[in-house]
Amino acid sequence: MNEQEIAAQLARPHGERAAEVGEKLAASNQTMIRRAMDALALIPGDQVLEIGMAAGRHVDELLRSAQRGYAKSIHYTGLDISEDMVQEAQRINTSWVADGQAEFALGSSDHLPFIDRKFTKILSVNTLYFWNPLTAHLQEIVRILQPGGRLVLGFGSRHFMQQMPFTQYGFSMYQPEEMVAQLHHHGLEVVDVQHRKDVGDVEGYPGIKKDEVILTAVHPNQ
Repeated sequence: MNEQEIAAQLARPHGERAAEVGEKLAASNQTMIRRAMDALALIPGDQVLEIGMAAGRHVDELLRSAQRGYAKSIHYTGLDISEDMVQEAQRINTSWVADGQAEFALGSSDHLPFIDRKFTKILSVNTLYFWNPLTAHLQEIVRILQPGGRLVLGFGSRHFMQQMPFTQYGFSMYQPEEMVAQLHHHGLEVVDVQHRKDVGDVEGYPGIKKDEVILTAVHPNQ
């Protein structure tokens, strides 16, 4: 694939390459996803939404990590803009779906198909590059997040991402302080910023080091 095709697949995995892209996303994002899942700080009764779960290979780990006597009280919903990824996630997580602990839906975060204040925790890793306009997506997230609920965003900093040649095709990139300001503007309180630089090489792009950000914000109790 050329760089423009890579960008299109990252934005919405589709077609005969969708499964391959899903596997690569799972591998390349593994560390960031685990850090973001830890930041969720799951508790009994949580209703979890993940925006852009891709093939959802980490869902098993997320739900198993909660098995401290209350796993069945946690419910996970995965939302993705790619129909191929929704189908792949359903296939990979068949047992969790059958148990009623996980479900997967097709949709976009600028028009979330959920009622107000449905979720206690919301997670999204490496998707905000495609949230255009950003305000529409953040307004929807605030709408469906319960007061006191937690949002965790994982992404690569602009300084890192702009080194990747495919990001010239439709990517919006941010520095941590810019996203902190955006979250505050939309009524969320940022409670933690993890910024790790030089956390490893990017596969296929020698000399480019990953620069990962995990932001945790809460919806004020009001």
